[in-house]
Amino acid sequence: MATTDDLRAAINRIRLVDHHVHSVVGENLTEDELEVALTEAYLPPARPATVFDSQLGFAVRNWCAPLLDLPAFASPAAYVARRTELGPDEVNRRFLTAAGASDLLVDIGYTGDRLIPDAELARLSDTRVRTLLRLESVAERWVSSDLEGLASLDALLRESASSAVGFKSVAAYRGGLRLPAEPPAAQDVETALRDWRDIVRTQDTPPRLTDRTIQRHLIWWALRDGRPLQFHTGFGDPDLLLRDSDPLALQDLLVRAADLGGPVVLLHTYPFVRQAGYLAAVLPHVYFDVGLTSNHIGTSAVTAVREALELAPFGKLLYSSDGIGLPELTFLGARQWRTATTAVLTENMREHGWPAGECLRVAELIGHGNARAIYGLD
Repeated sequence: MATTDDLRAAINRIRLVDHHVHSVVGENLTEDELEVALTEAYLPPARPATVFDSQLGFAVRNWCAPLLDLPAFASPAAYVARRTELGPDEVNRRFLTAAGASDLLVDIGYTGDRLIPDAELARLSDTRVRTLLRLESVAERWVSSDLEGLASLDALLRESASSAVGFKSVAAYRGGLRLPAEPPAAQDVETALRDWRDIVRTQDTPPRLTDRTIQRHLIWWALRDGRPLQFHTGFGDPDLLLRDSDPLALQDLLVRAADLGGPVVLLHTYPFVRQAGYLAAVLPHVYFDVGLTSNHIGTSAVTAVREALELAPFGKLLYSSDGIGLPELTFLGARQWRTATTAVLTENMREHGWPAGECLRVAELIGHGNARAIYGLD
């Protein structure tokens, strides 16, 4: 009979599809820079508080330090010094390979000046790197170009999406998810595009799409395309209004789009995990994950995984780390998911009679099988 240790070892061997992640920084970081990179905030907390004294900070010191040949719970100063000594390539290689992924689906909407190119990310992680196209970024490129009219925006979307396996919307950051259910009329989109360009021409800052009509057009364009469309939901940085990022705010739109058949994936979802699970349970084309969540809630990740497995079919749940900047986040996302998933499935095996083979099959569905199916990775 399979034991708990057998199940843990099997889950640890799963080659994950990290279906939403970002690239990593290719240079050394100071202690202050590392601390900011470990939070969704723009600045570290006011002293004497420190991000290193948090669930994520303790996870870094506990689980990441040994990968740098340091003792667990080494001091932040010692950790940063060792990172600098090894150099960014070696640090990135160690953590990215330790995550145990076969495929990274990279959101290229936020690149930053310090993030390494996808080809370098693939080399250091020993994975296949695929592209996720952020819709708002395409529109912002359009408005900064000499292109005119809705037809040219749609053409730019098609061209930009030629090698993408899916799409991403950050509408939650650009006014929230309370969007009308119906697609906008073409005439209204044309007017909105002209008005936006007039505004952008008077500004010295990079364009930032917040117009709801244009956002809705981008979303419906992606829905009609049929490749998976990801929505950021739940917590994030201070640009986001958490009260307007509950995935239930999308329910009317999701119901309206159900006949199109393209998968919609609700990312992150904390603290709305059960709401996302409900939508995935009642709408055939909706999927979700608890990426980003497990890193930040640390030892409570088991609670998020347990809630995610409550209501939705197991074929509706995906794995992601949402790691960005720090390879530690990509590694810890995988480690925390494996640990929490093992704990929940072991509980079901011991207390509810689930066969060990079925528990492993569920973990494999979430870890890579479901993502391979909906993104067409095979």
